[in-house]
Formats: sequence, C-alpha cells, structure tokens
Amino acid sequence: MAIVEELLLESYLRSKGAHFDVIMHAETDDALEKSDILEVPSYGILKSLLIKGDLGEAVAVLPASRRINLRLLSKLTGDHHARLAGEDELDWEYPSVELGALPPLGRLLGIPTYVDATVLEHDLVIVSSGRRNESLMIKTADLFHGESVIAGLFSDPLDLEEAGDPAFG
Repeated sequence: MAIVEELLLESYLRSKGAHFDVIMHAETDDALEKSDILEVPSYGILKSLLIKGDLGEAVAVLPASRRINLRLLSKLTGDHHARLAGEDELDWEYPSVELGALPPLGRLLGIPTYVDATVLEHDLVIVSSGRRNESLMIKTADLFHGESVIAGLFSDPLDLEEAGDPAFG
C-alpha cells in the first residue's frame, strides 16, 4: 500500500518541517483550470503526471504552462517506452489520489520523481495535495528538500499568454 493512502502530502511536508499555505478552491480538472481559478500565472502551478514504461512508474512534475515531451523524458529516464498513464490506470493503482490531483512527490507513491528543469527557475509554486479542491503554495526548495528527484528538461512551452504578476514564483 502506498504511503499516500495513509498520509497526505500536507502531513508529509509538515513532518519534514516545510512551511506552506493551504489553498481551498473550487474543484478543478487540471492545472490550467486551477491557474484560471486562482488567478495565478500557469508557470506558477505545477502539474504532476503518472508515467509508465519498461522501468516501472514515475511521477513527472512540470509547470502548467508547458507540455511533456516524451522523447526528452525517455532520454532522461533511459526508458524508451515511457508514456503517460491513462486516468483508469491512475484511478486503479492509486485510488486515494483524486484524478487531476496527483501530488508532486513520487516518494508518497513509492516511485521516482522527475522534475522538469523549468520548475527550478521559480522560488514559489502551487501544487496539488491529492484533492481536486485543495492546493499548497510552497517554496520550491522546501518542496524538494531532502527528496531524491531527478531534474532535467523534458517539456516544451504551450505558448500561453501569461497574465498576472510576473514576479510570482
């Protein structure tokens, strides 16, 4: 059984002494919708995607303003069959995680975490807690402190017009 079924992201972060703000909001289906609801630039919202391949599963974390490039991710992971997991696979394997709200730490699921290099350009980010109506605002350094993440560039820009405070994160 994965840790996330016993312990939510908030509890885990508190146990490591991380400081964050809990943001309650209307339920969202994805990170871009969350960006609109919270009126935060999409580069400040992180999305977490479940990846499956020959080497098993992993969580890929990138800004909502970018799309995953599976060719680049495959080079980073060394898994040439890496693909996005379907919603049915996520729901079946991790039923305590609401669809569209995968937390950004694979450790909670017992799997590796890959972080797109563009995430590390921002000091502050908003991430899913595991629930579609709750997010956490946290310093990027606090989120990934002590975590065994693999960072590299594996995304392409969505070419979105960024509105809002350019200083966010």
